Amino acid sequence: MVSRNSQDISALARNLMPSMPDARRFIVGVSGGLDSVCLLSCLVELQQLLDLDLVVAHVDHSLRECSRFDAEFVRSLAEQSKLGYEETKVSLNRKTKSIEQWGREVRYRFFRSLRELHKADYIITAHTASDFVETYVMRLMANKEIGRGILFRDPETRLFRPFLNIFRPELVAHSEEHGIQFREDPTNSDPKYLRNKIRHFVIPLLRAKYGDSVERALLIHAQEASKVWYEKRSSVGDSLAAIEAWRTEPAKWFRHFEHILRGFAVDQRWILVQAGLYPELKFNLGRHHCDRVVEFLLEKRRSVQLPAGRCITRSKGQVFWEAL
Repeated sequence: MVSRNSQDISALARNLMPSMPDARRFIVGVSGGLDSVCLLSCLVELQQLLDLDLVVAHVDHSLRECSRFDAEFVRSLAEQSKLGYEETKVSLNRKTKSIEQWGREVRYRFFRSLRELHKADYIITAHTASDFVETYVMRLMANKEIGRGILFRDPETRLFRPFLNIFRPELVAHSEEHGIQFREDPTNSDPKYLRNKIRHFVIPLLRAKYGDSVERALLIHAQEASKVWYEKRSSVGDSLAAIEAWRTEPAKWFRHFEHILRGFAVDQRWILVQAGLYPELKFNLGRHHCDRVVEFLLEKRRSVQLPAGRCITRSKGQVFWEAL
């Protein structure tokens, strides 16, 4: 490979440089679509300059007949750049209510396992400002908690999302300028999915009504709401630290946790539950399920079912984790 300096690389990759963590080994989530292929392209440009050790990770969700071609395409990208490559193929659980949530859970479970396997510093994904705005609008429309956003760099989950300030049209322009090939996922145009309705109908309608700056304005609102949420989330840290020693003894931990929970303001309890259960679940529980856990603990109910096949059960006065 020819030695490169910062003048030899693309503007997009050059803009990425200041935000890169002080680390060298990364798991890079690549679906084969525009966003993730542009991300991988930039990281390959920076590889020698920043001494990066990159492992490409791809999940075949088996949702489309042509999904295996996506996997072959991503594998070829990794081989062309002489990068490590990891792949997994999964099948949809027909009991799943939300395909998007299921896909997100299996992807991040796979990425986390690879980070441990390869002793990587961070997982990098290609979430864009457009994704952030779409998620924010989705939560507004679905009357869900709007604060929980997508962090640029999350020290808790070791996730890094360098494109969070970049809107999708910038990536389209970058791919056209540099001849970057990528796979088109036809489901991204299917209006039966709420995200696609927002992407292809709601956002364009807002743009036509209020001008091109409306997405930037929504992004600022989403970032502010996210900042407030994470400040609330961090405020529960001291309370959880006090009972961390009991983490390996679930019955005792839940007993202490219930005591702390009763002392919290009613509208803050779900945040304590989300933060408290994260180390066991390895993902952030949604507001609805957090409220159900609060009811389970404080109203002495028998059990509560959670996503990813997990359950919390009460037996003979003690509370335990169970797998469904």
